[in-house]
Amino acid sequence: MGSDYLELGLRLAMATEELVHPSADVGLRNRTGGAFRISVLAIMAIKRMMGERSSLASQLCLATEEDEWTVRAEVRAEARREEWRAAFLSHRQCCILQLRLKTSADRLKRSDALVHLSPTAPIRKEYYRVVLNASSLLSSCRQQASSNSAIMLLDTHEAFKEALSDLEHCLLVLLPRNDLGAANRVQNSVEIAESEWKRELEVASYLDQDTLRLKLIQDEARFCRLQYYVLTALKTLLHAPYQDGRLPWFAVADDPGAKVGKYLGQGSYGSVYKFTWFGLECAKKSFICTTEEHKREFQKEAGVMANLNHPHVVKFICCQRHEDSKEWAIVMEYMPMNLQEFIKKHVDSSHARKFPFTPMAALHIISQIASGMDYLHRQDVVHRDLKPNNILVSPIDDTDLAADGYGDVKLCDFGLAKLKLTAQTEEQSRVCGARYWRAPEAYPKEEGVLPSYRAKEADAYSFAIVCSQILSGASCPFPDPCYKLTERISAPKNERPHLPSDTYPPKLLDLIKRCWDPHPKRRPSFSNICKTLQDIKLVLLGLY
Repeated sequence: MGSDYLELGLRLAMATEELVHPSADVGLRNRTGGAFRISVLAIMAIKRMMGERSSLASQLCLATEEDEWTVRAEVRAEARREEWRAAFLSHRQCCILQLRLKTSADRLKRSDALVHLSPTAPIRKEYYRVVLNASSLLSSCRQQASSNSAIMLLDTHEAFKEALSDLEHCLLVLLPRNDLGAANRVQNSVEIAESEWKRELEVASYLDQDTLRLKLIQDEARFCRLQYYVLTALKTLLHAPYQDGRLPWFAVADDPGAKVGKYLGQGSYGSVYKFTWFGLECAKKSFICTTEEHKREFQKEAGVMANLNHPHVVKFICCQRHEDSKEWAIVMEYMPMNLQEFIKKHVDSSHARKFPFTPMAALHIISQIASGMDYLHRQDVVHRDLKPNNILVSPIDDTDLAADGYGDVKLCDFGLAKLKLTAQTEEQSRVCGARYWRAPEAYPKEEGVLPSYRAKEADAYSFAIVCSQILSGASCPFPDPCYKLTERISAPKNERPHLPSDTYPPKLLDLIKRCWDPHPKRRPSFSNICKTLQDIKLVLLGLY
């Protein structure tokens, strides 16, 4: 089967053209050399959103004037493509991703390097996984731009950026070295390749949101509460993000036909239930707010979640409040299981392997967690309760990849992530996090005395403990966890979980050890963690 993965990926990449483009548009794209072009209508939309004096808008106008034929062709084609776009969410971003998939597949088919590629090379399966993920993203956007669908796809910029970046790294390994540059210039090669589409993707993201906004306004005859919610959410995304602890006013949205389903579990401060909201399958986390302090805590958590938008952070949908029953709730994206359950499932089913996941699948899970945490920290949000129960997983929709342990991962439960850091508040003085995953410095040194520690470094420690469980399959990271755990993990003993050394790359094990270093200042940032994980992945795929 291994020798077929690359061919499957190439076929899937080529098949995405019909998924995204109407057949009538092929001639135009061929005449323009396949490049993504900004139409006159697009420029007008950019000016509306970014202002007449925006340097980006000015540059785009100049670029457009230099290519007059393309502008005229785009204007003539706009009406023809408008009907097709109406069936899409994020249509312009879909075009960029599909074009990159097709051109890269064409280059791979012409390359002699594939002839000499081993039938069992890990890059074959990785390329297939990347193309499958990109195809799934395109498919999710190819549906009527209804308010229901738009809720989950209001801002897809980060998801498209990740898909394109994964594709570039696959090409680094697959294409001949003289096509991509010497090995010691790998990072420059990636940056050059990414620069070709990053600007286009940023502009396309703004335009896709504006297109959806205009479509919803034009559908005034069918205007309903749900469309009002989506329009207000778009306005908030474009113009007025969450600030100063205030809950975005669009976030409170009640559906008279909402249905509460089965009980899913207990979060940090509330019970979680399956929930149907305007026909969308969600999870609902309920709180009982009996005091003003409870209400402030709820508003902080909801306010933080409302402005987070990343493929590896669970999607906030809305919040609800019922003053008569004092029950408030956050409605969020539904995921079928948490990481603890996912690990157990693979421990029970992976009899042919010593550990629950293949090295590539384990690295994929770890990289997604790190990517989500890097995003949170870049938003100056700390999690403070990172553990397997607060990491949600959806198994990948492919039998072979799912058997290896691949899955889509999202961080959740920000019950303790209520703080947006400032220079004055980066030092924490609160006992936070479940005890097995809590950093040594986050434990009280004396009874009744709150600890003082740096929250971002404590998140890195928790991440390392979670990684040890992903690699080993352990349900609990420490043996005899109830026996003097605080003393064992603190200096001078500095006990840490066991890491399997005979299956996983030494550089990965070394990274985990640096993340749980006894000295918090020696722990790497999540930005550096993500870069190191990408290098480890390239090594596993055979670049070096």
